[in-house]
Amino acid sequence: MNSAWDRLVEQLRVLRNISSANELLGWDQHCYLPRRGAGPRAEQMATLAAIYHEKKVDDSLWETIEAAASDSALTAEQGRAVEETRKAVERARRLPTDLIRRLTQKESDSYAQWIEARTANDFNVAAPLLEEIVKLKQEFAATLEPSLPAYDVLLDQYEPDATGAEIATLFEEVRPALSDLTEKLRPFSDHSQGPFCAPFPSAEQNLFFLSLSERLGFDLDRGRLDLTVHPFCSSPSIDDVRLTYRIDEADIFIGLNPLIHEMGHGFYEQGLVREQWGTPLAEACSLGIHESQSLLWEKHVLQSRAFAEYLEPLLIQRFPDAMGGVQADTLYRHANRIRIGSVRLESDEVSYGLHIIIRFELERDLVEGRIQVKDLRDAWNEKYREYLGVTPDSDLRGILQDVHWYAGLIGYFPTYLLGAMNAAQLFETWTERNPKFEHEILSGQFGNLLEWLRQSIHVHGKSYPARELMKRATGVEPSPRFLISYLGEKYLTLVAPK
Repeated sequence: MNSAWDRLVEQLRVLRNISSANELLGWDQHCYLPRRGAGPRAEQMATLAAIYHEKKVDDSLWETIEAAASDSALTAEQGRAVEETRKAVERARRLPTDLIRRLTQKESDSYAQWIEARTANDFNVAAPLLEEIVKLKQEFAATLEPSLPAYDVLLDQYEPDATGAEIATLFEEVRPALSDLTEKLRPFSDHSQGPFCAPFPSAEQNLFFLSLSERLGFDLDRGRLDLTVHPFCSSPSIDDVRLTYRIDEADIFIGLNPLIHEMGHGFYEQGLVREQWGTPLAEACSLGIHESQSLLWEKHVLQSRAFAEYLEPLLIQRFPDAMGGVQADTLYRHANRIRIGSVRLESDEVSYGLHIIIRFELERDLVEGRIQVKDLRDAWNEKYREYLGVTPDSDLRGILQDVHWYAGLIGYFPTYLLGAMNAAQLFETWTERNPKFEHEILSGQFGNLLEWLRQSIHVHGKSYPARELMKRATGVEPSPRFLISYLGEKYLTLVAPK
């Protein structure tokens, strides 16, 4: 007879298969769904979410969890997985299926409405459904943990055990340093088109991105690349990891940066342990850790001087007309140019953190009732004037630029800045342990870094909480000092007189 652990794994894999099917529907919605398919797709996703929830709260799963928890033969990792599963299921049992169905359908409807709003460049098109999303999230939080602030409940879905107050304190610590450095860099802000001599044809970019993905180590036998409006990574399974990206023919970095960012997520997903699939041992321990992987590859690898030298001949070979006389130093400076503006995905690394702090403060106030959706655009624009000294010139480049809130991802934004902090700490640890890393980049050797991240982060799943995992990987507690030091050294050197 199978052990309770084996029975638990079997039941958890059924749940994961259902959620994977829903994830595929979501990926298709973002990449290929016909416009008029949005309504039926919302119903399909809501139905699958309801089925998933009903299976998750079924007494048979709870009985298996109880049996596994009492098994003295469990390993420490298995015990951790049972504990994580018990926590997740106990919480799910507080939520009525109807709420899950309504929330999932409304999130899908709202995403479609966000696309319409972007086309119209008008927040008012998306605002009514966003207001419903916020109300449903408040209902979700109040049902799940009525004694906690609503934002803490939502934040916990992405960064377990973190609280809004803790994040606020951390961001208050780093904001002055980011603001001071941003002001020092402001005179050098550059929003020009860039140094390129001709367009980068879309078809050629697609081929180049496929080739570069393989060079970096992304397994295309277990993954794929697709175009979308707002890039993301979807992972229906360890052997089916889907990256999405965008293209701008005027500047290849407009597509390259998001691609490498999502590839960092994809590396994490492909690096989980297949034998543990379906259990918490094959899940990322937090979004702050997940974002550290994407930001490490995007900011510390792609935007390094060594990578610019590696990239130069590849771009010249594929895009000779666009490159003209552009050389590695120009590529490096272009990839790291100072861009203080209203659009997060176009910003430099320094001002990027201020974009995230703005979103965190707004979404926390929104969920906890201190501002209303009808006032959100004005509040957004005022924060940008105060924190970044800019005013969005349109809704498209302002409150409609990010998909997150309209897709129900409220509580997600802080993980980007947490991820940047973790990425800087991980990368400093790696370069101290591997002083030949720049030479490896120049030679196109990325396997050692990927393997170190696999063994330090990926394979552990949820075996450890985020803080403990970071300490195990780097030897010290997580700290923002690594990010602040890295940003100051890099960007003040970039703008220093030659």
